[in-house]
Amino acid sequence: MSTSTIMVIILAVLTALVVGTFLWVYIRDKTIDEIRVDVYHLFLKAEHAFKESGSGKQKMKYVVSQARKLLPSWLQYFVTDEFLESVIEKWFQAVKDLLDDGKLLAQVDTAEPDALVCTVVRGGVLQSRKSLAAPGADIQMPTLTAEDKENLAIAADCGVTGVMLPFVRGAADIRNLRQALAEAGAPQLKILAKIENLAGVQALPEFLPLVDEVVIARGDLGNAMPLWELPRCQKQLSAACRAAGVPFMVVTQMLDSMHTRAVPTRAEVSDIYNAVLDGASSLMLTGETAAGQYPVQAMEYLVRTARTAM
Repeated sequence: MSTSTIMVIILAVLTALVVGTFLWVYIRDKTIDEIRVDVYHLFLKAEHAFKESGSGKQKMKYVVSQARKLLPSWLQYFVTDEFLESVIEKWFQAVKDLLDDGKLLAQVDTAEPDALVCTVVRGGVLQSRKSLAAPGADIQMPTLTAEDKENLAIAADCGVTGVMLPFVRGAADIRNLRQALAEAGAPQLKILAKIENLAGVQALPEFLPLVDEVVIARGDLGNAMPLWELPRCQKQLSAACRAAGVPFMVVTQMLDSMHTRAVPTRAEVSDIYNAVLDGASSLMLTGETAAGQYPVQAMEYLVRTARTAM
């Protein structure tokens, strides 16, 4: 082996070590969620730049060029576009699903005191009372607002038997709600904890003994992870609830196609059947019965499929 060949090999090894070290430090200093957010924003910029008219290759090329700018200038000389693309494809495939999962997509241009000025990246029909998701954003909100506490005081008088708490982050949220119920004179109301983000998934063991029922809310939960990971997460949450003897509910898109169709898909009835087999104590229809064209038929399919699985 010639001296030049040996030098090339040594240089290649050193380059790999340098690049590998940088990536290891990057992962060490940033959580997977933070990395996902970084690349989410790159893909969001690509969607906005091409207005959905660009091909996937053009968008990826744009993301790679922007990702290169995140590297130290000295390191950019050693990292090829092909290497960056392979890393992005391997690590951050989830970001594409976060974009594809949303029927509508908007990019915030400016934030005003009482409004957000956005550019519509992916348009569609926006109905009333729809939620807004900001993937990766750490939004710190109180467990209960003043209006929530007022409603709790009214709930018991109206015959309400349980309260569903969305976006549970930990045991503190449940304790705050318990205290508020006691102060409202309704300590007997059951608490249903909705798991809708990764914080709720991770904190399940700590608040599970404190709740009366868990709600596996797959809508927002599906925005917090790659969609192909959602079924496994649902299974794990179901198993944890069964082991603890805590009832759980499965919700979101159980019969989504029945908004406009009188007959559900085979996948939807299989979803209902499997949820019951996993031990779900209850299932919920939302838009299918609240705004769908076939609410009665949707409920019939839900009940009959669930009974078949029991």
